[in-house]
Amino acid sequence: MPNFKNLPTPGYQYTVKRGDDLSTIEVQAYGYETGNLDDIHPFLQGRNRNPESGRLFVYTGDTLTIPELAKTKSEQQTKKITNKRKDQITIVLGDREIPFSTCRILRTMDTAADAWTCSLAWVPGKDPEFDNLISPFSYTPAQVYIGNELIINGSLYGVQPQSTETGLTIVLTGFSFAADVIDSTMPEPYEEENITGEERVNSTIKGMGIKAVFENIDSDPQFDRVVGEITDTIFGHLSELAFQRGILISSTPNGDLLFTRANVNGKSVGTLRSGSPLPLGWGANFDGRKLFNSIRAIGESPGDAVKQAVSVDSNIPKSRFMTFKADNTTTGNIQDAANWKRSKQYAEALTIPFPVTGLYAPDGSLWRENKIVTVISAEIFVPNGFDFLIRQVEYQQTADGNVTTLGLVPPEVYSGEEIELNWETIK
Repeated sequence: MPNFKNLPTPGYQYTVKRGDDLSTIEVQAYGYETGNLDDIHPFLQGRNRNPESGRLFVYTGDTLTIPELAKTKSEQQTKKITNKRKDQITIVLGDREIPFSTCRILRTMDTAADAWTCSLAWVPGKDPEFDNLISPFSYTPAQVYIGNELIINGSLYGVQPQSTETGLTIVLTGFSFAADVIDSTMPEPYEEENITGEERVNSTIKGMGIKAVFENIDSDPQFDRVVGEITDTIFGHLSELAFQRGILISSTPNGDLLFTRANVNGKSVGTLRSGSPLPLGWGANFDGRKLFNSIRAIGESPGDAVKQAVSVDSNIPKSRFMTFKADNTTTGNIQDAANWKRSKQYAEALTIPFPVTGLYAPDGSLWRENKIVTVISAEIFVPNGFDFLIRQVEYQQTADGNVTTLGLVPPEVYSGEEIELNWETIK
């Protein structure tokens, strides 16, 4: 099958360009080196091997078949960790644990990809094996663990050598596999009719080397039509569809794409009480410019009249209005889309960073996104206590110990319900 973009893509043929080798082609196609292209092309077998990589040589103009893999990246790259302390953070590159000095780990419930960054001292040439693992654009497989629990599975993306007063350090940044879905533009077909959300997801991430996982989604009615532009990113397109249904896109710890709903009625993992002042340079920002008292959704499908719905926010005592397009909605759910947009604006205006000591919640579980926590804190206007939803979790390890910063929002942000802002009256 011809590949009109001429990029290494699973399920298509690829014409070798100048500067290519089998390793770089596999990394572009799958996100990591698989070693499978040597054996499936008989015409390569009589060629010499690159003395550095051990791979067979390819030449400009060679036509290769890029097969789809039977296993996803997450199934092929998960290393098991055992016998670690409960509060120990471990980062693995390839099959090697790396001795970082500081690190940050971020997991969210609505941005698809999770991320980590770490810093460590570095002497180039002292450890050639390590230098090879952190080589720029190597996309080395990377996993992050807390204790023995896998937190993020993905690849190394960012490599930043830095000269400091104390010597040379290197900052490494990794993301879960969903980063490729965020960055990559739409494959064909750009338009489909009478298709469910799950069917559309699977058609757009085909060849990305990851699978879609659906949790807590009780129905998946068909869209009349879905349309993506050639310049749209895959995540941008899928998040628009998910938005119409009140569905969130995140990553499983194993690295697959997770579609789920907010755990708005879950049991609280415990109660937090703040002192005065809060530690670690804490600060909240309640930004009224991100909210509107009237939000209008406009949608249009082939052969149908223009659909419209308005969601009014009684919390906003000013004339502030927003209009957005919801072309993929059906007549029955455009009001839901408008209500969801109204609530979702609060995710940006009301995400409150709340730092706590350690990595574990009062009930003994690891702090995780999409969980409920009770907070009693005059500093964030809840002196009588309020049940927040944890939108994101940032774990940080420094020489002084472990800290977790919780990104808190009212649960209604992700339920489409009207939000009550008079928190101090709520018990």
